[in-house]
Amino acid sequence: MDLEITKSIDADLQNKLLKEQNLIKSDIKELLSDVEPINPLFYYHRLLVNLYPDSDFSKNINDDLTNVNRTIMSYRNKLIEESIKENIRSNSMELFPGIVYTDIKNTLTRNDEGHGIASTGITREICFLIALTFNLTYEQTEDLLMHCIGETDFNYKNPYEVMLVYCLKEHIAVYESFCALKENYENAKHNISGKELLTKNYKNLFSKIKNKDELVEFLSKLPNTDSKSARREFSKLYDELVEINKDFSMIDMAADGEADIFYGDECELLNCATYDYSNDIIKRIFGEKLRKKGNFKFVKKHCFTKQELLDKLEGRKNISKQDIVVLYFYKYIESGDWADCIDILEEKRQKYPQNDLNILGNIYDDFRMNCNSILEKAGFSSLYLPNSFERTIVFCLMTEDPILTLRKIVMS
Repeated sequence: MDLEITKSIDADLQNKLLKEQNLIKSDIKELLSDVEPINPLFYYHRLLVNLYPDSDFSKNINDDLTNVNRTIMSYRNKLIEESIKENIRSNSMELFPGIVYTDIKNTLTRNDEGHGIASTGITREICFLIALTFNLTYEQTEDLLMHCIGETDFNYKNPYEVMLVYCLKEHIAVYESFCALKENYENAKHNISGKELLTKNYKNLFSKIKNKDELVEFLSKLPNTDSKSARREFSKLYDELVEINKDFSMIDMAADGEADIFYGDECELLNCATYDYSNDIIKRIFGEKLRKKGNFKFVKKHCFTKQELLDKLEGRKNISKQDIVVLYFYKYIESGDWADCIDILEEKRQKYPQNDLNILGNIYDDFRMNCNSILEKAGFSSLYLPNSFERTIVFCLMTEDPILTLRKIVMS
């Protein structure tokens, strides 16, 4: 891998860190000040407009990029079909072992919710399918991952994702290069040995690769964490929660009902943290604008019902990064870790009143320390505060009753 690609990885990391640090230092209300609905269809169409600015689709679609009539949809589907012919040369592919798309055109053109390219239809794997179909760059794929599923990085423990990243960054006939690397990898001997590293360490090692020979050597030593790791960590979190609160198994996180919101009126520390909440900000978060725009539907999607929880535990539904974060959020509160963090910060505030105590930064650091460790074991990227989902969860931690606040958001 050449020096420019290494610089690109470093610059991308620095940019992410800067965005997160700026948000941590901001006023707490800024966590939700620019949260917008997660609408994969919007970003999917925006990608196509940027890729094909002179196409009939780009010239005729409206500004919000989501409301399309049959004519515009036919323009879009024609672009997809042409890209499949040009870049894949077949309407089927095996993306990763066990993940096969037998009708790529159908997968990328369907609009029925939950299956096609609609509000819940874009998965991590479909993001990768889109990347290969449209011969995307690394940056374009990363943007798609972030905006459509809230992921901020690739899994550098997974050899297939590593091969995809390498091809995206080199950007020379991405799909053909990816297939060649896959065939080479699957025919090679693998010498997995030594202690398994953290994903970020594998990413650092990957950035130092200079050529394909070094890539093949790197791939041969990867642990290739299987998909069971996410379910294992999810089940472990659930068991710990039930042990802490035996009634947790009966909780329906997405159930309707009444829940009050507290903004620190009784908690001196959180009152200090949220000192400038106004009626306007509360109305904006929980008022008409929220109900009309549905800004927080993406939160409800990951606050599962009892049946959805059972489906995830028993393997009928996949585990997402957001599922892990929600379950850990509940454990963080139920275990008393959140209350302990508040008590420690309150002691510091009283002992050193002259110091500027960044409450948001301290609570976020405490929460993400263990959460990131679990996400790492599950094969997911770390928390990234600029993401809409993460900032909504952290906002709840800044209120006097985080679980009730989350319930209120879910019910809105």
